[in-house]
Amino acid sequence: MKASTVNPEFRYEPKDTPHNTPVNLVYKSLPVAPELNQLRSGLTAHYTEGRQQPLYISGILHSDFKKRSTPQGAALDYLSAAAPYLKIKNAEEKFIITSIEKDELQMHHVRMQQVYKGIPVYGAEIIIHGKGQEFDFLNGNYFADFELSNTIPALDRISALERTGAELGTLIFTTGTDTEKLLTADAQANLVIFFQDQKPYLAWHVSAYSTLTERWELFVDAVDGKILDKFTSICKLHYREPHDAQCTHTGKKAFMPAINGDIDSNESAEEFPLMMDGKATATAQDLFNINRQINTYQVGNRFYLIDAARDIFSNASVMPNDPVGVLWTIDAFNTSPSKNTFRYDHITSTNNTWTSKTSISAHYNSGKAFEYFRNVHNRRSINGNGGNIISLINVADDDGSSMGNAFWNGLAIFYGNGDGAFRELARGLDVAGHEMSHGVIQSTAIWNTATNPEH
Repeated sequence: MKASTVNPEFRYEPKDTPHNTPVNLVYKSLPVAPELNQLRSGLTAHYTEGRQQPLYISGILHSDFKKRSTPQGAALDYLSAAAPYLKIKNAEEKFIITSIEKDELQMHHVRMQQVYKGIPVYGAEIIIHGKGQEFDFLNGNYFADFELSNTIPALDRISALERTGAELGTLIFTTGTDTEKLLTADAQANLVIFFQDQKPYLAWHVSAYSTLTERWELFVDAVDGKILDKFTSICKLHYREPHDAQCTHTGKKAFMPAINGDIDSNESAEEFPLMMDGKATATAQDLFNINRQINTYQVGNRFYLIDAARDIFSNASVMPNDPVGVLWTIDAFNTSPSKNTFRYDHITSTNNTWTSKTSISAHYNSGKAFEYFRNVHNRRSINGNGGNIISLINVADDDGSSMGNAFWNGLAIFYGNGDGAFRELARGLDVAGHEMSHGVIQSTAIWNTATNPEH
């Protein structure tokens, strides 16, 4: 949709047109109110047809409006000058800076979260861009000034989680060993201001797993406990059927401790000499029958499909079950993450030779996707903070058959072995990049899959 530029003293109104005739925009001069004089700061708002809020704001501030020299201060100056366009008074009190990033072009990108009396407004984040003091662009989503009579929740956090459990039927909590905790996280509940039908509500935003293939986002009214909205937040490679504009992730697991991989589990450890723990490399064939060099890790007399050779690796790691900053490939043994029978474990070898082409493809592609985000975008892993990148292979569908899909469940990538329409999903580097991108989006953007169906 083409954007139109609107100066402070203009607005657009539709002409009177017959029914179903395309609306042409005309610009109508309006008197400039005294309180809008500050809009002569050099900024211009850009609108799209039918949109009440600016799509973005551009322009370099006139020198009279520049008060601070740091990137943080300059961005706040820009916010204050743009505030009349946003229809937000005292804007600096209603936004908090959440991050300041600097890219390879030396451009600063300052993210700000809108708050109301200290409570985050869900889905309201703006980004102001510029270099040094010359900030010149603002975009994002926000809400014009509003009032909410009560910001004290009558429903506490525990009650909100109980209400969520009743709505979903079950919740997964991370109990057990470190490896059991690998693929899920405890339900999180945070107090937010949530807009529904243009009306603000005080609500608990709950993120919870009901199964490993269903991670839910729920908004529970903090006054009366009503479920205001809910949607799944798992992202699959493809959807064959209509899915109500939803993405998908989640899971429930029954962990079955074992050591399984490319070796006979009955092999005796005494047959192999004990060697020094640490990083190793190997060469093995992937699903294209191409020899790939991969990074592995040795603990005792076993090698694991754990890549600890990247610059995100932390020496705080406890190998092999509690690493930090690794690329980790795991076997799901053709079980379904939607069932209680789901199990997974390390892929290992006693001599650093590997015959599972699926595991090599997944491990190698994970490394290439990591390298792209690290080298091109200077991103330290999916979460941007050196977190693990976990891939599971041999994932079955809900009915136990071979799964012709792949998905990101919020914590890991799950690969099926294909069906009549798809080959092994771990085979494709584009699949790894696609699913990893879901994780990056999750970590960097406020993404409501109920209203943003494109995956």
